[in-house]
This record gives sequence, C-alpha cells and structure tokens, in this order.
Amino acid sequence: MKILYAPDEAILEAKRDRNLRKTIIVLLISCALFLATLVVSYHDKLGDLFDMKFPVGIYAFLVPFLGSLFLGFLLLVVVNTLGGNGDYFDGLTTITYSLLPLSIGVFLSMSLSVLPSILNVSTTDQNINLLHSMAIYAIYMFFSAESLAIIFRSVKELFNADMLTAFIAVLIIGLVVIIPLFILMFILGLSVILVLFSVFSGLLGGGLPGMGGGSLLV
Repeated sequence: MKILYAPDEAILEAKRDRNLRKTIIVLLISCALFLATLVVSYHDKLGDLFDMKFPVGIYAFLVPFLGSLFLGFLLLVVVNTLGGNGDYFDGLTTITYSLLPLSIGVFLSMSLSVLPSILNVSTTDQNINLLHSMAIYAIYMFFSAESLAIIFRSVKELFNADMLTAFIAVLIIGLVVIIPLFILMFILGLSVILVLFSVFSGLLGGGLPGMGGGSLLV
C-alpha cells in the first residue's frame, strides 16, 4: 500500500480524491491486523478468544474500529477549533492512515515475539535473546515513528493547517486518550489499596490464625 512506502503521496491522493470507501477499507484492514495480533498472542488458547461470555476477539476488532470513528470526529473538532479547515472525512482519514502502520508494527513485533514458542525453539544464549528483543523493538519503533509522522502530515495537508497546529491538535488528542487511562489506573490502584487495608485491618481486629481470636491491638 502506498500509505506505507509513500505516505506523502497517499495523503495527497486522499486530499484530492476524498474517497471514503478507501478510508473505511484501510480502517478494516487495521482492525483485522489488531485481531490477528491477538490471535497470534493466544495461538495456544484460540477458543478463549471467542467465548460468548466475554468475546475478546470480537472486542479486539470492534474497539479499534469504533474508537477510530470517534477519534476522527474528535480530531475534526479539535483541529477546526484551533483554526484548521476540514470535515469528518479529513479527521477519519487522518486517524485511519496513521493506524495502519501502527497495526502492522504491533502485529509483526508480536509475531516475532511468540515465534520461538510457536516453533518450539528456545535458547539460553543471552546474545541471541538480546538480538531477538532488539529486533522486536526496532520493528515497533519503525512503524510507530511512521504512524506519528503520518498523523502530523495528514492534519497539515487535509485540514490546511500549519505544523504547530497539527502538533497541538495531536497533543490534545493524546492527552484526552491517556489522561483517563491514568485516572482509571489510579482509581483501580486506590481500590486495591483500600481492599488490602480492609483485609489487614480485619486481621488486626479479628486476630491472626493461632492467636486465639484475640486482637493484636489489645
């Protein structure tokens, strides 16, 4: 795909042709790659991925798809507020085109990561293990860098914005996505601390096993 080897040309073509069908196809391919990544990582427990009680495999496809649809709208609002000029097609295409190399990088790095276990090959040679880890990291870095470059260039071209506006818009979107995750992690962490505290308090108040039920505080 031209998005991978000539992203600048692909972005300019999208700006000229405004082909929503092509954008949706690229999005579907990216979501399929995220699903394939999960399949590879759970290659020995594939039945669990599509358990109807909690179909992780279905969510692995739907979450990136629906999330991209929403982020496209969010990017549209943010960039236009900052002075850009675009519509939903521009926002969705920006998110979709940047998602493709990221999904490929995640898939390739995960595939390389689990390849030894799939082939049932292992080694205790630290040099080989180090090279293996470096290769995984290099693949992920390359495609992640391309993904970031595409999102900045897409905002610049599709929204007729300058690079500073593109940077601020991407920064805002990143913060909007990341901050709630940190808040959720904080809430979950706080919940765990409270549970541990209550358990510890119960042990102190009710006595430890072998203490005859007496309180340690007495």
